[in-house]
Amino acid sequence: MNRVLMLRLVGSLVATGALGGCAYYGSPSRWPYSDTTPQWDALPNWSELRHWRASYAGREPPPTPIEVIPDSPGAGYVWVSGHWRWENDDFQWVKGSWEKPPHKFEEWMPGRWGFDQYGWYYVKGHWQ
Repeated sequence: MNRVLMLRLVGSLVATGALGGCAYYGSPSRWPYSDTTPQWDALPNWSELRHWRASYAGREPPPTPIEVIPDSPGAGYVWVSGHWRWENDDFQWVKGSWEKPPHKFEEWMPGRWGFDQYGWYYVKGHWQ
């Protein structure tokens, strides 16, 4: 009895492995990602690389310049500091400004530049 169960188990595993291989190594025309082969002979267009709420840049951002913060236009305004934006394969400085929160008790979470295995990325600031 144990031998019969063992043969069935081994036969099932072999059949499953064979069918799994057929599905993975099926004909190229049926593979849905066949037209997404990366083109390594050209530089990437960094402006098109997006990830969650992040924008990737082709190189490290320049140092943040010192901003002169003007007087607040009134009560309830929050200073949203400037930042470097990656646009047309180059950095553009976006000046800071006074903004009113969309809801009374929200605070501004500033954007930030970070680095991971894909390169330099910017996570946009948001109200929280």
